[in-house]
Amino acid sequence: MATDDDSKIAKPGPRSGEPPFQLKCEPEDYLTIKWEPEICTAEIKIENITSSRQTFKVRGTSNGMFRIKPPIGMLNAGQSATVRITCKSTKMPENHRHYFAIYHFQVDDARLGPEEKPRTLWKTDYTVDGVTRIVALFETGAKKEEPEENKEENDDDKNDHEKQD
Repeated sequence: MATDDDSKIAKPGPRSGEPPFQLKCEPEDYLTIKWEPEICTAEIKIENITSSRQTFKVRGTSNGMFRIKPPIGMLNAGQSATVRITCKSTKMPENHRHYFAIYHFQVDDARLGPEEKPRTLWKTDYTVDGVTRIVALFETGAKKEEPEENKEENDDDKNDHEKQD
């Protein structure tokens, strides 16, 4: 029996009734974000493995928490792009609650004018050719510790400085 909490758990991939995703994403299902207070980042690589030009759009579950750059792009056949996800949160977000939806559709030359940018294509009537969702998983980012030998050198320098005073 499904609970209310089950409905809030994000699942990777397309939902039922959505067209299958035809591009390749890395990571494919789950994006692990090493969370640190204030700002942390992660990346998604999107590759066009089709034989035609594609435009893509990436959306997150929370515009207040996530910044996506670039949110929209164009990929020729065989081309790839890296999308940077920036997370701003003072509290570690809950796992399986957030996801990034990636939509794409084919763009033929007749549809794309010489001066047209990918963003304008998403403002016109379109039907997506594929959708996927990549679920966000958060893990605590470990602070980088100084190697023991550096700590000893710094302590010696501190002691020398104190002796001079």
